[in-house]
Order: sequence, then structure tokens, then C-alpha cells
Amino acid sequence: MRLKMTTKTATLISLLCIGQFCYAQDFSLNNSGTLYDSFENPVQSTSTKDLSRKYASNFFIPSLSNNVYFDGEANRSFKTMLFKGKIDSRQINTIGQVNINTLQSYSNNYLFMFKMYKSQKRKSELGIALQLRHESTLNISSETFAILDSYSLFDKDTYSNIFNGNGYSQSYSQLGFTYRENYDKNWAWGAKFSVLNGIIYAQGDLRENTLSIDRVDNILTQTVVGTARSSFGTGVPTASLLYPTFKNPGLSINLGLSYTSPDGIYFSGHIKDLGFIKWGKNSTKFDFNDEVKVFKADANDLGVRFYDKFSLMLANNARLGGFYTPTNAKVEVLASKTFDFYKPNLIVSKSMFQRDGAIAAINNFNYGVCNVALNGIYDLRQGFNFGSQFMVKAPNVEFYIGSERLFPSLRYANGFLSSDPGIGGNPTRADFYMGFSLKFGKLIQNFSNADEIPGITDGDQGKGVRNLNAKSWFSFLKKKDKAKKQVDKRRDKKP
Repeated sequence: MRLKMTTKTATLISLLCIGQFCYAQDFSLNNSGTLYDSFENPVQSTSTKDLSRKYASNFFIPSLSNNVYFDGEANRSFKTMLFKGKIDSRQINTIGQVNINTLQSYSNNYLFMFKMYKSQKRKSELGIALQLRHESTLNISSETFAILDSYSLFDKDTYSNIFNGNGYSQSYSQLGFTYRENYDKNWAWGAKFSVLNGIIYAQGDLRENTLSIDRVDNILTQTVVGTARSSFGTGVPTASLLYPTFKNPGLSINLGLSYTSPDGIYFSGHIKDLGFIKWGKNSTKFDFNDEVKVFKADANDLGVRFYDKFSLMLANNARLGGFYTPTNAKVEVLASKTFDFYKPNLIVSKSMFQRDGAIAAINNFNYGVCNVALNGIYDLRQGFNFGSQFMVKAPNVEFYIGSERLFPSLRYANGFLSSDPGIGGNPTRADFYMGFSLKFGKLIQNFSNADEIPGITDGDQGKGVRNLNAKSWFSFLKKKDKAKKQVDKRRDKKP
């Protein structure tokens, strides 16, 4: 008996085991000078003097960054759920041993970005961006997948603590404002101040449980002990929750500092996404020590009815009230130096409140406006990953596409397109990012190199000097001044 996947079934898995933070980001874009990079690390500049134009934007074409990671015995069940929309746990053969599976997911999608070059004196830039973020880690037992498929997979009539799990999931929108400037020719600083709006929050910790199976009367009885929080009560999250309500406000800040040594080594350090969200008074907290009983357990809608019973149990143990949660703050440092067409970056990143961290070696190879990156990334949770990126970056246009987990992502895409969960091994890793931006407006130029002199028209000096090159104009003024001095000198010599 295979259970057809439903929205309620998926939500049940989330409510049972929802997790810590997922530690993932696009290291390949660090120190890339892209518009995306300038909002992630506000000390980064996006402009090239005398070549770039004043304004930059993605024109509401989203810059996408998404990844998923699943590691555990139920890997094939997880991919079957994603690829085929159903749960099939027949390959799980360790029922009762409580093997924990880890599911991590992360997304950081910029819906809109706009940046303006403000001043030549300190190379200052102002920007605004709107992004959607999601972070989660779920620790799920293999038995949780199996019970949503069929209780016939369980040989014994009684089990203890086989569904224990914990997890966290948080989604929010972020409206950010950035400013950066050069302090002098070596030092620069930048800051990003963001207003957050919480979308969905769920957290759970199932500490104790027992399962009893009555095979004669087709009844499953489960006792559960644990805690949970939710921003949407006991129901299923709906599409309406994705619209901003400003009932869950928050703030965050990014601070960046950079230094370029006399021999051209570039150093950067920044604090990223340090902030909080206050979830509204209609949020719900659950402290439960109760029983869930499901009749007609062999029916095809076992997962749906189990969800309904579990939701009713939570509702009976619910208390309304707001609470605060942190954002996933990190500290990052970077060192880089350019050698002709080759620019390596060494990055160390560490979560401020979690044990997550990563070390990345980014190797950029440039040929004209094209850039290819080959990267090695060691994640403290996920181990070693190999990534690659292709970028077209001219002074006024940029496009990039890449993956921090290249080969596993290709296998994942192949399995998804062919609906074959057997493609790819364990763990499942998939990562993809892509972005685009254009610059427009006047060129960023010093007055002495400007193609146009502001305020001069065809009628000035009785001559057509529109679009007169600034160097020529200064040369003309210098010659005119020199001629005047010579006339004055001859005049002074006359008796």
C-alpha cells in the first residue's frame, strides 16, 4: 500500500520534526563585484570608474539562490516524495533502530535590487533591495517516513521513541538599505540596514513517544511528549501567509570593512544578517504530553487522518503569545589577490550562534568579459563540495549561473526530470543560483576625463562646444591664460 502525497502529509512531517539553521550560501559570488555581492557584503563596490554607469538594477528579474540537502537511510523515500508526489518507504529495513535523517534547505532570492553611485570623492554608493529568505534543518527518523506509508512495515506491536526528532524552519522577507564608501585609498566600509517581515515559522522537539499497533481492530495509538511553536496555529500554511502583513516585524544589520595592502592583497571582513523577528500575538506555543489515536489504520489516507488527529491534539495544548527568534548571523573573512587573469579568494565563514561553518577556496579565471570559477568548499555539516560558476561581467552588464555542489546537482536534476528517485546516491545534494543586472545613466567619470562638461551649451563662448572633451577644454583654458600673460608682459615692457 503506497500513500499518495498530500499537502497535509507534507505539513505533518514539518510539524513533527522541523530544525536548526541550514548553512549555505553562494561563496563563488564573494568579491565578484556583482550587484548581488554588494548587497550580501555591503563593503563591496559594483562600479568601475570611467566605464560604469551611475545606476544598477536587476529590473525585477529575480536573482535566485536555492539548495537542498538530505542525508540518511530514507533518502530514496525523500526523492520519491519530491519526484513522484507519493511516499514509498519499502527500502527502509531498520524499523526500530531510530536512524535519524537530516534535511536542510535554504533559499535567498532577491526580487528587486537598485544601486546608485553617489559620489566620486569617496566612491560612495546607495542601494535598496527586496529579498525572500528561507532557512531550515529537520532531523527526521526513518520510522516517520515509514508510518506515513504503511504500518505493515512495522513487525512489532509496540515501539518506543522511534519518532523522536526536532527541527526549525523560518521564512521572511527583507527590505534592505545599503551604504558604502572608501575611507581612504586603502580602507573602505559598508553597512546594510534591513526591515524584516516574518512569513512562516515552525519549530518542534519530539522528546518521547510510544507506538502501539492493534492489528485486529486496525488502530494506531501514539503517545507523544514534546514542545512546538508555530506562527500559523495548527492548520496548514496557506498561500495568504506569503503576503506581507507586518504582524511579524524584525530588524537586521550587515557591517563590512575592507583593506587593500600596498602590494595588492585585498582583505574583507563582515558581520552578516545579525537580527531578530518578533512573531505576533496570534502565534502559538504547544507543550504536549498526550495521546493520538487513528482508527482504520490500513486506509490509504492514513497520513491525512494522522495529521488531523495530531492537529487536534496540538490545539488542545495550545497557548497564544508572541515570541522572538534570531536570524542566522555569520562572521566572514576573505583574502584575495589578482594575478593577471587569475583571482583566487580564500573565505572562512562561521555562524555566530550555531556550530555551522565553512571554508571555501574560490578560483576565478578571467578572459575578457567572461569568468569561470572552479571552487572547493568544505562545510562542517555537509563535508566537501565542488562548485563551478560561469559569469559574463562587463562594466554595465552582468549575468551569472552556477552551483556550489555541481555534480550532485546535475544528478538531482536528471532524477527530477526523469522522475527516477534511483538516480544519484546518498546524500542528496542540489544547489543552483543565477542572476542578472544592468547599469544605466551617465558614465561615472572624473571631471578632467568627462566626455561632457555639465552646463556648457552650443551658445557658450559663441561656439559649439557641446560634448567637448574635458581635457581639450582645460588645454584651451591653459593656452588662453598663457596667451593673456604674454600680452600683459609685452604691455608692461612698453615705455
